[in-house]
Amino acid sequence: MLNVDDYIQTYVRKSKQMEAYKIAIELWDLLLVLDKNGFVREKVSGDVLEKRGLHIAIAKNADKIIASFNKVYSLYFEEKKTEEFQEFMKHFGIYDYDLIHIINSQLIFDYLLDTESFKNILLFMLKGIKPRMPLGRLFTELQKITKDSSEAQKISNHININLRNSLAHFLFREENDTIFYYTHEKNGDWWTLKETPIKASELLDKSGEISLLRAILACMITDWYGLPIVPKTLP
Repeated sequence: MLNVDDYIQTYVRKSKQMEAYKIAIELWDLLLVLDKNGFVREKVSGDVLEKRGLHIAIAKNADKIIASFNKVYSLYFEEKKTEEFQEFMKHFGIYDYDLIHIINSQLIFDYLLDTESFKNILLFMLKGIKPRMPLGRLFTELQKITKDSSEAQKISNHININLRNSLAHFLFREENDTIFYYTHEKNGDWWTLKETPIKASELLDKSGEISLLRAILACMITDWYGLPIVPKTLP
């Protein structure tokens, strides 16, 4: 996995490199099992390569959006300029409660952007699976293909599909820097909504984890098929 190793060594922060190698091994194990069961394309050409060009353009755009958001997020939550930033925005009628809603909304968007981008890159390699399959259903299919072994579950754990589904279907509410998301849970003969809190900082970390997953998979494709290297990103 030369391109994967080059990406991790060059573009991933040292504090995240062990995590990145663990993700790379998990992804490779999943692809090997899928390939053994006949679900990985033998080669890519023609319209598949055209789709790859589109995925690269989408990935570039996603990286720009996420990088812009990270600047605003750091101003509001992390840097010493937080108070100055808040005071500046008040001149335009944007107050603290407005900022937190804007930031939370963009954070949710970035998280969904990363999950869907990862799904599209994975589907690029696969055959015999519907190309427009939702993420949750895709992993259900992968579990069946891998005969419920751990390979698909390990990747699913990085994403938290329940969280993704709740945010995508607007089953959440906000309280300051905490987002409460809701999942359907069977309670006897009734379905109830289970509430789970997640801090904005936790969601940002989760989004970064999926961004790393996406970037490593994109590099792994180039190793698998011997394609030109894809654009680099920095989770």
